[in-house]
Amino acid sequence: MRNEAPSRSLVRRANQVKTLALLIAAVGVFVTAVGALLAAIPFDYVGSPTYSLYAFVYNLALVVGVGLLIVALALAIRAFTWKTDNDLAMITGRFLAQYLDDRFDLVRNVSKREIGYVDAVLIGPPGALVFRILDDEGNFANDGVNWLRIKPNNESVPAAINPSREAIADIKKVPPTHLQDLVTNLQPNYLAKERVDAPTVEEMRHLLLGE
Repeated sequence: MRNEAPSRSLVRRANQVKTLALLIAAVGVFVTAVGALLAAIPFDYVGSPTYSLYAFVYNLALVVGVGLLIVALALAIRAFTWKTDNDLAMITGRFLAQYLDDRFDLVRNVSKREIGYVDAVLIGPPGALVFRILDDEGNFANDGVNWLRIKPNNESVPAAINPSREAIADIKKVPPTHLQDLVTNLQPNYLAKERVDAPTVEEMRHLLLGE
């Protein structure tokens, strides 16, 4: 089984954010410079009927300019710290690779604005299976879309997390499972039969990888 991520798409996204940060920074520098110039070289005098408006304009330019620079800095930090892989999806892929042959492909990092948050997609002859993977520690139980945390005294309380409800916006039903039971729980549904031919699987792979 292949276990891969669309690294070129991730790098392209990071570069797009860097370009946006540079553009916003340039505008911020320009607006700040205009505000500083108007403040340093008064083109109006105190006592003039229009001076209050003049002062408001250069103060606004300074505030907006500094604000744009802060936004640009935040975007730059985001771009340079862009996470290029999903460690949990990588671990899941390594686990599945022990049981699935090379007709399968786990594609990581496929989250897009159009499809919502997706940790990985397993594609193969049975079709496509969307994954939402968490590493929260504790003893959990699942009742439909309701998640419970089992306390040390065996009392069940509503869990602070609810991945089922988080994922339900993207897909209608999410079968939760622990990693060690993943293949067993996939046997009666996803792995039950082959639904997609090899060319279609490869087409899905190229689509998810952005190739």
